[in-house]
Amino acid sequence: MEILGGPSRLGRFARRFGTARLEAVVEKTTRGLAVRGTTAGRPGRVEVVRVPVPSRFLANNWQSWGPMRPASPADNFPELEPLSRTSPFGFSPLLGELKSRVWSDYFVAWEGGLLGFLASKIAHPFFVVEGPDLVGYLEYF
Repeated sequence: MEILGGPSRLGRFARRFGTARLEAVVEKTTRGLAVRGTTAGRPGRVEVVRVPVPSRFLANNWQSWGPMRPASPADNFPELEPLSRTSPFGFSPLLGELKSRVWSDYFVAWEGGLLGFLASKIAHPFFVVEGPDLVGYLEYF
């Protein structure tokens, strides 16, 4: 597992993204790890976590009425193509970029594992399959 572009480790650290700065703390919890942080500036897209992609997982949508379903790394969502023409942000604020890939907004779960974001006040949290990895990002608008 990687956290914020490096090997996972407990403690405080900071990362620079151009003129932006992200400060984070990684803490052990009773069930795993928690990453909390603050940002200053406009970091754009920040990779928060990277793990090997599970063979099957539960993917969800940023809208309460959107699809939540089992997925695999090879799935795609052809049914979103016609919908994206009439409602380009109906299933994700990043749909134009993500509709050809497997993604999940806010959380992803599989047998024995769960990754998720608890808040989205200034960034859109999402997970995407990138080759052999499942990667969690924050997209700061």
